[in-house]
Amino acid sequence: MEDEKISIYELLLLHNYFTHKNQTSGSSLGTILAVLGYDPNLKEDDKSKELQAKCKELGLSGWVISPYWEVNLSKGETIPYTWYEKLKSNSADAIQEYFTMNNNHLLIDIIARSYLSIPHRFYMWIYEAKELFFEKRYISCAMMLTAILEGSIRECPVEVWRQQVTKFYDEAVTQKLQNAFDNEYKQLLNKFYEYLVVLSSLDGYIKSFFDGKKPFDKKVEPDYLERNWLMHGMTHRKITEIDCIKLFNAISTLAFLTENLNHQK
Repeated sequence: MEDEKISIYELLLLHNYFTHKNQTSGSSLGTILAVLGYDPNLKEDDKSKELQAKCKELGLSGWVISPYWEVNLSKGETIPYTWYEKLKSNSADAIQEYFTMNNNHLLIDIIARSYLSIPHRFYMWIYEAKELFFEKRYISCAMMLTAILEGSIRECPVEVWRQQVTKFYDEAVTQKLQNAFDNEYKQLLNKFYEYLVVLSSLDGYIKSFFDGKKPFDKKVEPDYLERNWLMHGMTHRKITEIDCIKLFNAISTLAFLTENLNHQK
């Protein structure tokens, strides 16, 4: 029996199809919730907070949930729980396999999609980053991807992320993002649970990558790749393939989110 697969991106297309046909979206919404592992017996607010927390934890660990990852329904995979379970079982690096299996199929896909959706001035940058990656020049690749990520954040409609590239992340910023969830994007998130999933995990990634809480003068580098330590030439970490995959993934997901938030607002 052939595996049954679907991605968040494909779910969004399905939802838009029913909307533009002026048909009830109940079936498509039901599919979305089922893939998310949504339990209709739980209160929506409780489930939303649970999803937010788990997705953000994934992001803090370096893994943004890709809207282009195809969930294998035949194997019981769900968003975000399949990745979250790998994280909690200390096998988070196994998430990398989703990007590298079948000759890097998902990785190549998200890079190709980035060409279409990132700010135009970064077109050649992402091309060069791809070349560096497959040449295994991970330090140069990571630095170029960091510049692309920063530039893309500046054009994102989520204000707190634009602030993040110029100042340290603090509780005030965290509260502003929560307010965005509760107010500006509440209706959108209630309609599209995929935004709740993607937005939360991307927020976690941005918070950790632009941490800034490990002062250089104390020489306490975090145990993950962090923007300031990398771009100021202070890192003692070995920059790896996984570091670059995480950055490619964050960039393509941010582009997906920015495009759709701008379209919906």
